[in-house]
Amino acid sequence: MKTIKSLSFYSTIMLPYILSSLLLFFTFMSKDTYIAKETDTVKAMLGLDTNAFNIVMILTLTISNLIIFFVVFYILKLFIFLFDRAKVTHNKHLFFSLLIGYTVTNLCALIINDFLNLSIDSVGKYTPFIDLIIFTGLYYYFSKLKKITTILFMIKLLIGLPGVLV
Repeated sequence: MKTIKSLSFYSTIMLPYILSSLLLFFTFMSKDTYIAKETDTVKAMLGLDTNAFNIVMILTLTISNLIIFFVVFYILKLFIFLFDRAKVTHNKHLFFSLLIGYTVTNLCALIINDFLNLSIDSVGKYTPFIDLIIFTGLYYYFSKLKKITTILFMIKLLIGLPGVLV
């Protein structure tokens, strides 16, 4: 019973992250004409109406966001395992820092897009740095471990750097 409660708790707290990711995608899709044309082409190729296509997009985005989240989580967890000889870190700190960081970053991207009316390319250049700052601050706030926070900062910077350079 404890496992079911724990699983339902973690599923519930993942909901804001998923919703903010979906909202961010559909906001950019509606504002960027190139993305709108490409999605119309895909929709026509698949022979789906708008509602069915949106459901497919929601399922695809949800799965891809969860995969990205857990891949990054386990990469960071691996580096914590390698560098934390005293075993003083907790997976909860990493999980919540990453989850809250991604959610707040998505909301910041929406706010930046709304107030500054920037394109998806411009916002995509700023969000990895916003995510890096928020994640690092949250992880240090939760764990109070300077060495591990510094290592996670560097690894997260390496993870986010290709998105900025492309």
